Amino acid sequence: MLLPGERPLAFLILRKLDDHLTLDAEIGRLQSERCGPTSSGGHANHRLQPRWTKNTRLRREAREARAKLDAIANIERSLNERKPGSTGR
Repeated sequence: MLLPGERPLAFLILRKLDDHLTLDAEIGRLQSERCGPTSSGGHANHRLQPRWTKNTRLRREAREARAKLDAIANIERSLNERKPGSTGR
């Protein structure tokens, strides 16, 4: 039910969300590895820091994207509520 101009935006937002979920899963995997008996804490933290930073940025972008999608959905709902012919003439 998206307008043609809204579809590319929704696609980009979904791609960002997918990237976010992928990184989130990767961070979980790396954290579980780090907590294992053979991990070296300082080295693992140094390796993970860039990923944590990127994950934080992607989380923020995902929140912003979700807010934009919600705004688009609200606009679409309000447009659907105003059906053609319901305006007074």
